[in-house]
Formats: sequence, C-alpha cells, structure tokens
Amino acid sequence: MSHETIMKFLNKANELNLQAQQMEKMGSYELAKNIYIEAAEVLNQLAKIAPKSPQLSSWLATAEKYIKRAQAIADGTVFEENEAIKVKGGDLSKVDCGSVGERYDPENNKLNFEKLAGLKKIKDILHRAIEWSLKYPEKMQEHGLESTKGILLVGPPGCGKTYLVKCTAGEFGVKLLIASPATTYNKYVGETSKAVKKIFQCGAKLAPSIVFIDEIDKLLPDPSRTSDSSGVGGQALSTFQQEMDGAQSGTGFIVLMATNDPELLHPALARTGRVSYRIYVPPPDEETRAAIFKIHLTAKKLVLSEEINFEHLAELTKPEDGWYYSGSDIEEMCRRAKENRFGKIIASDEQKDDLPLTLEMIHEAISSVKRSISPRMIQRYESWASKNAS
Repeated sequence: MSHETIMKFLNKANELNLQAQQMEKMGSYELAKNIYIEAAEVLNQLAKIAPKSPQLSSWLATAEKYIKRAQAIADGTVFEENEAIKVKGGDLSKVDCGSVGERYDPENNKLNFEKLAGLKKIKDILHRAIEWSLKYPEKMQEHGLESTKGILLVGPPGCGKTYLVKCTAGEFGVKLLIASPATTYNKYVGETSKAVKKIFQCGAKLAPSIVFIDEIDKLLPDPSRTSDSSGVGGQALSTFQQEMDGAQSGTGFIVLMATNDPELLHPALARTGRVSYRIYVPPPDEETRAAIFKIHLTAKKLVLSEEINFEHLAELTKPEDGWYYSGSDIEEMCRRAKENRFGKIIASDEQKDDLPLTLEMIHEAISSVKRSISPRMIQRYESWASKNAS
C-alpha cells in the first residue's frame, strides 16, 4: 500500500477524532460517541489492508482508545471529566471575545435574506451549507454527510460580501463575529497565531455562530507573493489550518472568509477539504439592481413619485462598455437622491413630508456616480470563478 493511501486513512481518522472532541465540548455526547466509533473503524480497516505495516500496533492501539472513549460516553463516566476540558488552552468561559472584532447578536441584528437583494443561487447554497450544519449536525452525520468546514466568498469590492454575511446570520438567528487583519495581525512572532486561535475559541464560545474573517488574503497571504521574513505569516497559517481541522467548522459554528484578491490568498486555504464552498459574489444583475433600489428607496416617510419604476432604474444602471455598477454604487445613488429630496423639504417654508422623490432626482444621482467595476476586474473574477467556484 502506498504512503499516500495510508496517510488518507490516518488523516480521516484524526479528523473524525477532532470532530468527536468538538462534539463533546458542545455537549453532543451521542454524536461524539458515534464519531469515535467511526474513527476506530477507519483505523481497523487500515490495519486489515496493511497488516504488515510496522505501524500496525500503533493503529490498533489508537482504535482501541477511541472505542474506550465511546464506551465511557455510553456509560456516562465521561461527563464529570469534561467539566474540566472546555477547550485546548483554557476554559471557554474565560475567553474574552471583546477584542476579536465586531459582534452581532440575533437580538440586535435585524437583517435577513428579505433585505438582501437578488443572489438567489448564493442564498440557496448558504441555506444548505449553514442552516443544515448548525441545526441538523446529528442528522447529517446519520446520513453520511459532513458539516460545512468553511466558506470562501470572492468578488469585486462593493458587491456586498460583508452585508451578505450579516444577512445570513440574521436569517438563521445565530451570533456573528467579524474579525479582520486589523484585529488579528501583529508583527511580533506568536501574537498573530494567538489571535487566530482566539477567533476559533470565540466561535465555539458563541455557538451557534458564524465567524467571518474579512480580507483573509491580508491575514494569510500566498508566501510566494510576500516578503515575510519574520515568520508571522507561516505561524498564523499553521495555526489557522490546525484550528480549521480541529474545530471542524460546522459543529457549532461556521467559518466564512472573504477576499477581493483571490490570487493573493494562500493556496492551502482554498483547497477542497478545508473550504467546502468557494462562492463568487458578482456585480448585481438587472433583477438585483431593481431590488437594491427598492430596498434603499423604502422608508416610513419617503414618498416616491408615480413615474419611478424600479425595473426602469435597473435598466438605467445596466453595464456600459463592460463597466458595472456595484451594489454600493447603487446604494450611494439612492442616498444622494434622498438627500436631494430631504434638502428641498428642509428648505421649503412648509417643510411638507409628502414631497415626492422624483425621477429627475434619481437621474441626477445616477449621473453623479461612476461605475466602479472595470471590464478587467470582471474578466479577472470570472476567470477565477470558472476554475475555482463551487
């Protein structure tokens, strides 16, 4: 048997062991028991097909250890022990998540998919990838499905990747932690690795939750494109890989990452197995543009003239000579048009709130905002998507 085949078995067994440990920490003991048994079966299968390997006794001993752990769970003797084993490196209750990044709780996150224009295909993927993993992990395991390990979002600036994540957390009613290089990168060796570890600890502490790491390419760049002589990037990458594999993102929390520059991202972070889905978030199409206008031109006292038609506005903002408007470009148009109207209300003597926002105001706003996504950018992202997107 080849070394590569043996490593596949060993890696699978180790992955299952780490997943079972995470399930224990979450209190999903029945599922943890079943996963330990599955890990033991993988090693026993390896022993049968490679009986002459010098590592045979080690494999069998490890399989026996997994079986004993499963039996301890079945007997109930493991529960007291687990009170002292919260996470590797400390009790989760003592982990301070305040400095990790922005936090959004279901109580104060009022966003959801209804407030996210278009992107139906992406919404469907997120339902499958996130809702199933957070709500039905045991049922997925029973049906031979693994939880989502990670999701990478790629697309031009201003196309709503962060907003998409906020809406996703609100849609599924889970906590959201947004980290960025500004809150994690530290030039001193070891500090960035600690910060990366803390991100995962906080994901577990806040579970069920989504951990979102924006600009992941800046935190963990491709070493062939950087001049990192300090070793900070290498240590951070190693820690990130260990935590992704160990935490089994999906057992209590999901890790989402985003980048505007996929070419700069470390190849190890985008490979199948570590990242379950690689999603291209494109510039808004016609239907999405109409929906964005509708969302941002709706308010309690915002009156629209009868001549305003959202499909017409979408047509007015279609691509031109290969240049596209981003979602944030359209949001800016709406803001300028509403400012124009509000200024007229404040300047008038009567200050009537029923002054309508006119098509002329929208036209002025559209003409004042330039398309921000160039043909070259589109070609670059579509080329990446054709080779990498899920």
